[in-house]
Amino acid sequence: MRFTTSRTPDSQRPRTRALLAIAIALTGLAVGCRMETKPPTNVTSSSATLNAQVPCTSGDYGPVLWDLREAGHPTWEVVGAEERISCSGSSGSTRIFERVAGLRAGAGYEFRVAVNPPPSGGPWLHSEARRFSTGGGSSSPKPVVVPSSGTTPATLRSGSAGGGRLQLRGVNVWGLQDSITTSFGAGQYANRSTVASTIKSWGANLVRFRLLADDYNSAPSAATGNLTKAQIIQRIMDWRDTVVGRGMYFMLCSWDALDGAHSDAGWAGNGHRVHQMFADIRAALGDDPMVIYEVTNEPNNVSWAQWEANMQGSIRHFRETLGYKGLLVIDPIWWANSGTGGQGYDDARYSGLEAYDAALPGMGSHQLAFAKHDYATEYANKAWDPDAWRAAQGGSQIKHLIFETEFGNYNGSPSSVSAAWAAGAASFFAGRFATQQNYVGAAAFVFGPWFDANAMNAANGQNPTAWGTSVKDKLLGG
Repeated sequence: MRFTTSRTPDSQRPRTRALLAIAIALTGLAVGCRMETKPPTNVTSSSATLNAQVPCTSGDYGPVLWDLREAGHPTWEVVGAEERISCSGSSGSTRIFERVAGLRAGAGYEFRVAVNPPPSGGPWLHSEARRFSTGGGSSSPKPVVVPSSGTTPATLRSGSAGGGRLQLRGVNVWGLQDSITTSFGAGQYANRSTVASTIKSWGANLVRFRLLADDYNSAPSAATGNLTKAQIIQRIMDWRDTVVGRGMYFMLCSWDALDGAHSDAGWAGNGHRVHQMFADIRAALGDDPMVIYEVTNEPNNVSWAQWEANMQGSIRHFRETLGYKGLLVIDPIWWANSGTGGQGYDDARYSGLEAYDAALPGMGSHQLAFAKHDYATEYANKAWDPDAWRAAQGGSQIKHLIFETEFGNYNGSPSSVSAAWAAGAASFFAGRFATQQNYVGAAAFVFGPWFDANAMNAANGQNPTAWGTSVKDKLLGG
C-alpha cells in the first residue's frame, strides 16, 4: 500500500524509528486513553481528511502519528505526524486532522492515532480504529437532486447538478438480526461477502438495508441476538464496507413505522425514535458519498398532518443535527403510496416538504425523493398495469422524484403471488428510467432464501428462484 498526504511529503517526514527517538515526555497513559478518532470528512474516491480529538495537558507534547491501512490488511502505515500538540493551559481537548490521497476507489479503510509516552522508546498507545469507505469513482459518485424548474423535470444526477442522470437499481437486504429477521439476518451478515458479490454480479448498484430502531434502542436483548449497540454499529460498518467496496450504494432504512413497537397508528408523534440510531450510524460511517438514508419504511394508518410533522422533525435532524445534506428518501403514507389507488400521493404535501428541506440552513435546494411500493395483490386480477402505476404516482407530474424502493412477489399469503405480475413489474421498472426523467429507479424485495415467496434465492443463498430470475434478468440485467 502507498498513500500520500497533503502536508509534509514522505521524503521530509521522519520515519517511525526517528519519531521514537525524539519522542518527549507526555502525560502518560491518560493521553492515550483520551485520544479519539472522528468521522473523516471530504471523502472522495481517492482522498479523505482524517480527523481526531486529542487531550490538552499542562504542557506541549508530541509526536502524534496517523496510521492508515486498507480494511482487512494486516499492516498499518504511518501517513502523517503532528510533531507538537500545543494547547497548554487549556482544558479539554483539541482537534487535529490529516489529508491523505492515493486511496483506492470503492475501498474500505481504517485509521487511528498513536502517542508514545515516557520513557522515550516506550510502547506506543493507540486510539480505537475508525473505518470509512471511499467513493466508487466516476461511475458511482454522490447522488444529487436537481429540483424541477418550470417545464424541466426534477432529476437525480451523478456527483453534481451538472452530472449525468443517475439510475439506482438493486435489491432489499435484511442483513442484521432483529425481532423480525431473527437468525436469518445474522446469517446474511456472516455471509455478507458472498451476498454482496452475488448482488453485484446480477447488475445491481444499490443495496437497501433494513434497520429497526426500537430493537437497537433496547440493545442488548434477545431480539438483537444479545448484540450491544456498539456491536450493531460495527456490523453496519462491515456491511457498508462490503457493499461500497463493490461499487454499490448503501441505503439505510428504518422499518419502525411498519414493524416497530410504535408502528402503524402508533408512529404518529414517535418519528423521533429513530433519531439516535441514525446519529450513531452517521457518526460511524462519516460523510460517505455512497451512503443514502431513507427515514422509515411504509408509514400507515396516520394522517397527512401526522406524517408531515414526523417527517419535518426527521429531515431537520438529518440536516441540522447530523449534518447530512445528501439524498434523503421519504416514504409517504399508505404504505409508501402502495398500489394503484394513489392514496399516498399528494402534490401539495410533497411540495411543502421539499420547500421545508430547501429552507434549512446550508441546503439551498431540496434533496428529497419519494418512495413508492407495489405488490401484485394491489392490482386488478394481479395483472401488471403500467397505466395504473403511472396514475398512482402523480400521472404526468414532473416535480417530484419517484423511487420504487420496494416491490415484491408476496404480500401476506400464497394467493398473493403472481409470477407474471412480478416479471412485468421488473421489466417496467428497468425501462422506466429512459422514459420518465423524474424516476430514480427500483429495489426488489428481498434478497436471500427468505421463508416466503419474496425470496430471490434458493436455499444455498445464490441460485435465483423464479422471482429472483425476474429481478436478475429483467430489472438488473445481470
